[in-house]
Amino acid sequence: MKAGISARWLSARSLGAGCLGLGLLLAACGGSERTVTTDDGTATIRSSDSGETTTATITGDRGNGTVVAGSGAKWPDDMPGWAPAYPGATVEAVFSGSDASSSSSVTSFTTSDAPDKVIAFYKERAAGAGLNQVSEMTTNDSRVLIASGEDGNGISITAGPEEGRTRASLTVSRKTG
Repeated sequence: MKAGISARWLSARSLGAGCLGLGLLLAACGGSERTVTTDDGTATIRSSDSGETTTATITGDRGNGTVVAGSGAKWPDDMPGWAPAYPGATVEAVFSGSDASSSSSVTSFTTSDAPDKVIAFYKERAAGAGLNQVSEMTTNDSRVLIASGEDGNGISITAGPEEGRTRASLTVSRKTG
């Protein structure tokens, strides 16, 4: 595994998870606006909660992001052809963010299909787009696939059983600059 790919995936996943958690936490408080300043810069988080859908928008010195969770969450419109919506999936939450050189999204969804079928679906599309498989593993009943291209595009999919369905998280990273 190339060090650059590993660091990039960790960065994209940490950013997505951090913003998702922070946005949902603020929105759970009924909606608000907060400005956070750290050594890395300043970010303003605006959140709202309609009762069925929670939305948080993060605007910062280094980039922007949006989190949508609940019944109003839908597959991102700007997903590349190699990361289409999973057929029949129910989207639970979406994080999308960008900075000057890249964009990423994390889509959490459930399906009645087995984890193996979800992984196979994205593995086929990643290979068709020229993304090279970097890692694939199975832990207990859960599966993980990571693939990346020389152009800076990449995909990571995690799928595992939960309460009679498969819960999956699809991370897509694209170079934009």
